[in-house]
Amino acid sequence: MPNDPYAKDWEARLRDAATRIEAELRQAANTIDTEVVPEVRRHSSNALRSLAAKLDQLAAHMDDARRGTPSTPPRASEASSSAPRPDSPYPRSAYDDPTDGRSE
Repeated sequence: MPNDPYAKDWEARLRDAATRIEAELRQAANTIDTEVVPEVRRHSSNALRSLAAKLDQLAAHMDDARRGTPSTPPRASEASSSAPRPDSPYPRSAYDDPTDGRSE
């Protein structure tokens, strides 16, 4: 059956499909490289900056506790600067809450 016209038609369709799939994969990889990766890097750096601010606050709190002095709450301008931007894709968490999730 090597000369079967149906087999040749099937092989041609398979080659065409493989060619289209390869082109779509190249386009998807290009889109990821040019659009997705830069966005992830940008938002990751924002998240790291926010985390660094929170770690700095925690370190100050631990230093104060070791010295036996009460921690001073952050000023409103400091608290808002470390909070995620409103357009951030990351959800808010208890760490973003000015009361730190504690009830008083």
